[in-house]
Amino acid sequence: MIRPPDFAVPGLLIRPMLAADLSTVVRIERTTPRAPHWSLEDYRNCLEASSEHLQRRAWIAECSDGILGFAVVSGVPVGPRLEFELESLVIRPQDQRRGVGSTLLATVIRVLNSSGASILTLEVRASNVAAIRLYEAFGFTRTGLRKAYYGGRDGTPPEDAVLMQQGL
Repeated sequence: MIRPPDFAVPGLLIRPMLAADLSTVVRIERTTPRAPHWSLEDYRNCLEASSEHLQRRAWIAECSDGILGFAVVSGVPVGPRLEFELESLVIRPQDQRRGVGSTLLATVIRVLNSSGASILTLEVRASNVAAIRLYEAFGFTRTGLRKAYYGGRDGTPPEDAVLMQQGL
């Protein structure tokens, strides 16, 4: 168990993701339209695929109502430090804007910082203003734009990705 930050939602627990959580993780991801859509096997690999060249970590945010959201990061060594990418931060739609995402993100940053990470990067849909504001509130800065990064393959219009990073 990881101690959440001081502004944490009462009763919220942040803990490492387990294999037993995966069906719920996929269900939450599928009900969150802006979330990255991965397969069950992709999430399983997050729990199993770590080596000296790639670290994968994943956390769950839960309370008495069950799992409310999750985060997944990957890290690679760059010299003596680690650089991480926030691959996914997903909160159930009905639990968004209640502090769950802030608590989960703060915990991820704290854990990565204490493990020697030097930077955390991410990409977010340009239209996801709430997420961009959350990341900016945590000190992330915009570092670039990937044109037409999202969509376009399944009949949805292409959408840009905003690139962001935070030094840890």
